[in-house]
Amino acid sequence: MYWISMYSLRVFSLLLLLFLFSCKEEEKQKPFVTPSSSSLLVLNEGNFGWNNASIGIYTWQDSLYQADIFKKQNARPLGDVLQSAVLYNGELFLIVNNSSAIEVVSPINFKHKRTLQGISSPRYMLPMPGTSNAWITDIYADKVFKIDLLTGAKLDSIFVKGWNEQICSWAENEFIFSNLLKNCLYFFDPNTAIIKDSIVLDGEPRYLQKTTLGDLFFVVNQSNASGSTIYKLEKSTKEKISQFQSSTRIAQMCVGANGELYFVSDNKLFKSTEIGLASFLADLPPSSTIYAMYYDLKNQQILISNAGNFVQKGKIYFYDTSGTLKRTIEAEIIPNGFLPLD
Repeated sequence: MYWISMYSLRVFSLLLLLFLFSCKEEEKQKPFVTPSSSSLLVLNEGNFGWNNASIGIYTWQDSLYQADIFKKQNARPLGDVLQSAVLYNGELFLIVNNSSAIEVVSPINFKHKRTLQGISSPRYMLPMPGTSNAWITDIYADKVFKIDLLTGAKLDSIFVKGWNEQICSWAENEFIFSNLLKNCLYFFDPNTAIIKDSIVLDGEPRYLQKTTLGDLFFVVNQSNASGSTIYKLEKSTKEKISQFQSSTRIAQMCVGANGELYFVSDNKLFKSTEIGLASFLADLPPSSTIYAMYYDLKNQQILISNAGNFVQKGKIYFYDTSGTLKRTIEAEIIPNGFLPLD
C-alpha cells in the first residue's frame, strides 16, 4: 500500500507539473489583440545593460494589459533602455537609449519597419510638423541633432555642452530643450538651428509639460537642497512664475485638463490649482519608487508608475481626480512613461 501511495503521489506530481507548464505556455502564446484608438502605450525602460526594455498596451474599455508586445510581434527583444516614444505620421518611434537606436514600428500591429542609428545615446525626439525631419537630444554628445526620420541621417546640430534632455515645442518656429548640466532651458529655431534665447534656473529643469493654452510647466530640483519648485512659463510673455514650492523633492508631475497640477512628493499625491497652494489627495502605496505620471484626458484619470525594486515587475496606479485609487495593474521592468495611441 505504501508503494502504491508513493507511486500515486509521483504520478499526481508529474501531472501537476505538466498542467502548470502547459498553463505557462498557453499564457506565453496568447494571441495579440489589435489595440483600439483609445489604447495607451506603456513604456518599460528595463535594466541598464540587461537588454530587457519592452512596451505594453493598456486598453481602457476592458482594462486589458498586453505585455512585451514588441518581442511577441518581432520575435526579438526591443533593446537596452527604452527612454521615450513618439507617434508621428502613422509611425511609432521607440527611442532605445543604450542601444543607440530608434526602432520604428507600426502603431497598429507593432511590426518592425526600420531601425534608425547614428545617435550614440538618444533621449527625446520632437518631429518638425509637415516634414520628415525631427530634433533629438543626446545625453553625451554635447549636441542636439536634426535627423531624417526615413534614414536616420544627421542633417544639422546645435552644440550645447552637457546633458541635453527633454525637448518640446514652444511657438510656431521655436522649440525648447533642457540641459541638466547647465540648469538651463534653450529656445531655438528648428529650421535654422539658431539658439534664440535661454533661461538659467537654480537647479535641473525636469518633467516639462505643455498645457492646452501653450504654457509650459516644469519642476526644478534645487541644487544642493532637498526641495523643489514648480515653475510656469507663460506662452504670451515667456515670463517665469513660481507656481509652487515644496520642502521635499517632487518625484513626478503632470498637468490636468484645465491646467491644474498633479504631483508626487514624499510618496503623497497632491493637486495644485492656485499659485503657491496645494491640496493633499492620497498616500501612495508604501515604498513606492515613482518613475512617471500621466493625465489621461479622455478618462480623467492620473496614472502613476511604480518601479519598485527595479528588478521585479513594476506597477501602474490609476487614480481619479479626487485621489481615489481605481485600479492597479502589473507592468514590466521599470515603467517610465505613457503614450496615447490616438
